[in-house]
Amino acid sequence: MGREYHKRPVGFAGGLSVPLNTVSLGTAVQTLANEGVNLVTKGTSGVANDMILPAPSIKGQVVTVAVDNQTTSLEANLNTESTGVLFWGSTVNTATIGVDETVSISPFIEFTAASTSQWAVTGLSSTGQWTFSLTTGSTGQS
Repeated sequence: MGREYHKRPVGFAGGLSVPLNTVSLGTAVQTLANEGVNLVTKGTSGVANDMILPAPSIKGQVVTVAVDNQTTSLEANLNTESTGVLFWGSTVNTATIGVDETVSISPFIEFTAASTSQWAVTGLSSTGQWTFSLTTGSTGQS
């Protein structure tokens, strides 16, 4: 005789629910959540707007960062929490976003943990100009 499984959807109202974190960029460095979705608002021009992405807790962990730019220009740095945490397959630890102001859709970047010390970039929006570099900006506003 076989087994019967009653499958229930994860989350609410039959849909998938993931952790959600909201952050506003400004003069202080903001630490993002290392899982789920980070909704980041940039509401002030002329400040450094740095974000820190903590190291993954486990392999396979997924995090998405979406940026809502409410200014006339956007440049924001997303740094790993230390120079020892790199983007997989590279020697870089910082992603900087700049945006074409004629596009109203928020740019995003998605990471999947390749290990507990490396994030693999698994998705980029086409609405932003992402550049990658090796910096020490993870210690504060650069």
